[in-house]
Amino acid sequence: TCFGYEVVGYCDSVAAVSAFRENPADVDVVITDLSMPEMNGIELAQQLKSVRDDVPVILCSGYGATFNEEIERNQDVIKVYLEKPVTAMQLREAIATVCPTKD
Repeated sequence: TCFGYEVVGYCDSVAAVSAFRENPADVDVVITDLSMPEMNGIELAQQLKSVRDDVPVILCSGYGATFNEEIERNQDVIKVYLEKPVTAMQLREAIATVCPTKD
């Protein structure tokens, strides 16, 4: 567990979307990277939001300046953006922001 949450990790974005589709109500928050194989973090968030619109997504990236415009255009699917490196305190605060009743 991490900050009171049971953490489930995926190395494959397609597998993560598939698992989410099977049990969308089991997910409190999604934390994803921007740069990934198969689909980027924004595309992942869009896929998840098509299944469950209220799922909060935290996007992390070390390439934010390159993607600032795309991140801005997708604020409806990205609740919080964190620039890497991300500290444990920053992650905890981001989670508390999107899931205030859980933390």
